[in-house]
Amino acid sequence: MRIKPSLLHFTLRTRLTVSFITLIILALTLLGIGYYYKSSEVILNNASETLLGLVKMSDQSLNAKFASVEQNAINMHLDEDLYDFFNTSDLQKRYFNYENDRRIARIIQKYFPSSEDLYSVNLVTKKYTFGGNPNFWIPKTEYSNSDIYSIGLSSTENTKWVPTYNLLEKFYASSPSPVASDQYVFTATRSLNLSEIRSNLLHQMAEDAERPVLIVNFQESMIRKAFAKSLWVKGSYYEVFTPEGQIVSASRPRNEPPSVGATGLITPSRSTAARNISRSAARKWWSATIRST
Repeated sequence: MRIKPSLLHFTLRTRLTVSFITLIILALTLLGIGYYYKSSEVILNNASETLLGLVKMSDQSLNAKFASVEQNAINMHLDEDLYDFFNTSDLQKRYFNYENDRRIARIIQKYFPSSEDLYSVNLVTKKYTFGGNPNFWIPKTEYSNSDIYSIGLSSTENTKWVPTYNLLEKFYASSPSPVASDQYVFTATRSLNLSEIRSNLLHQMAEDAERPVLIVNFQESMIRKAFAKSLWVKGSYYEVFTPEGQIVSASRPRNEPPSVGATGLITPSRSTAARNISRSAARKWWSATIRST
């Protein structure tokens, strides 16, 4: 008959030694598991802090550019050439021709030089749109019918920011021959109450003079480029959205809703390993870099 080995057949010393070794192995295993998870947490926290730093740097860079829009708009208020042109009770008597359009465009260029981030900068009146017209997609006579113009017209104290939209869809959605391509922009707009300084006195436009509306359209791609450095972790993506949940820019498909709500909370349906949220005070938009598990 074969006798199965058992601790009972070993000496007390042997059994104590085996038990001691077993306890050591068990303790080391538990310590190893604990160290692994603690190390993973530390690495994840460090990566999260690094991502948050990159997000804040991107935000600061963008805020600096956007702050210059407000400053340039303030400077335009005191442009004598713009004041002379628009300070009339009957703007329609001005010749809305190529020459005057180019004249106003040159003035705009002083404050908003051409760059790859700017799509277009225009001064819009009820009857005419002055300034650049890339690809001839900016309506020259019907811009005032848009909600963008209405927002700018009501913005007399500061610049209002309009989240990203498809420029072509906004102006050509009802066109019998819709344009196949897309042009996504986000907009800064405000009304300009032009003035001039004479004899150390500030003279504003006549009350019945039409105030032009400044409309600055930015390429949505400028945000994508700014946050590109935040996506160095595999599986990460970024989102910039308004407190109302409107997407301003995202590296994911535009038809997907934001995974971070207006309160900065992660949507329960989306699992995340790291989340970095930064709020832009200038635009009151949220920025998020989130790495999915």
